[in-house]
Amino acid sequence: MGERLRVEWDVAGLPARAIVPSLLLQPLLENAIGHGIEPLPAGGTVTVQGWVDGDTVVLEVANPVPADGAGSTRRGNRMALDNVRQRLGLAFPGRSGVDVQEGDGRFRVRLWFPLVVHERSDDAGAASPPPDRVS
Repeated sequence: MGERLRVEWDVAGLPARAIVPSLLLQPLLENAIGHGIEPLPAGGTVTVQGWVDGDTVVLEVANPVPADGAGSTRRGNRMALDNVRQRLGLAFPGRSGVDVQEGDGRFRVRLWFPLVVHERSDDAGAASPPPDRVS
């Protein structure tokens, strides 16, 4: 996609050692590019934001929505969103969620889950392993 694809990351508000379940962002980014950026002749920008709200991590992926229904030639089946919901539900039962919004020319997926941080062990500054359910 070359210059047609721009990605802006705003995750400085996240602790460097926060545990994020595997493969949460990849399917959301793939969808944002395939359904939002690819159909636009001029391309566009995908934004990824992350912050901590109290004891909760919030991640948001947003992309432009093609105007006038000129959407992607790819047919969506919501599989990526379902997979992300399942991953969060398994990692943090009853303590996580996914919110999808479309408005103002943007499609947004917001995830939230408890803040869990890798603690450093006493030996040589190595990190202790994450809890099994979050791996």
